[in-house]
Amino acid sequence: MSTMKNDLLSLFVCLLTLLIIGLSACEDDDQPCEHAYGSWTVTVHPGCETTGIRVRECTKMW
Repeated sequence: MSTMKNDLLSLFVCLLTLLIIGLSACEDDDQPCEHAYGSWTVTVHPGCETTGIRVRECTKMW
């Protein structure tokens, strides 16, 4: 029973930590978050008959 309580407590702490990180992604809640994008990453290279795909992610979100 003690192990189950420890597991639930650990899960609660992890979820609380994720919530705090998610809410603090933007410094000021009154203004919208201005994303800061990293460099482009090619996920699918273009071919003769296919279009390539490249993506970039906001560095503030994770």
